[in-house]
Amino acid sequence: MSILDKVVAALTPPESDEDRANARARAEAYAPRAPWSAMVLDHHRQIDDAFAAVSNGVQKGPPIGVEEGPPFQII
Repeated sequence: MSILDKVVAALTPPESDEDRANARARAEAYAPRAPWSAMVLDHHRQIDDAFAAVSNGVQKGPPIGVEEGPPFQII
């Protein structure tokens, strides 16, 4: 961690769960006006779910790096 990172971390308080919930609610309210924003929110939910699954020791879906569907075939 650089000196600048340490200074910023010391001066900037970490966000609370309430702050995160408020920010997400504002972003979800904005999403209908900006389709890219809805895609970002969806991706963020997927990341949150992935971290939750890893922290719980549960994995949903195929193994990492394996896509669902029929196997690849060379024609």
